[in-house]
Amino acid sequence: MEKMLSEIISKIDFLQSDMNEMKKNIKGLKTDVGDLKIELKTGQDTLMKQVAENN
Repeated sequence: MEKMLSEIISKIDFLQSDMNEMKKNIKGLKTDVGDLKIELKTGQDTLMKQVAENN
């Protein structure tokens, strides 16, 4: 019984650590998406400026 409880606790600890790693990855993805939005907006602004200059 004690061995079973120990194994369950060990698995829970592993899952918790896995979940924390996923949280870090999600935060990283959110940052990447934010950076991409900024790059897209900058590119769009540049393109609109060039179009305006050409007209």
